[in-house]
Parts: sequence; structure tokens; C-alpha cells
Amino acid sequence: MSTHFDLKRSGTQFMFNLKAANNEIVLTSERYPAET
Repeated sequence: MSTHFDLKRSGTQFMFNLKAANNEIVLTSERYPAET
């Protein structure tokens, strides 16, 4: 099974979604002030 992260920017903050092989969102992170 292949999963991947989708990194997104919202204003000055970052968040990510973890997506399953079928492209369904499995997890959504909280917003972080920095990408690292």
C-alpha cells in the first residue's frame, strides 16, 4: 500500500494531509508556523 503526504500552506502556516493509495485523506495535521 502506498501513502503520501500533501503539504499545504495557509497564509504563513503549514499543514499536511496523509493520503492512502486510493487518494483518500487518512489524517489531517494541525497548522504549524514553520515547514520544518
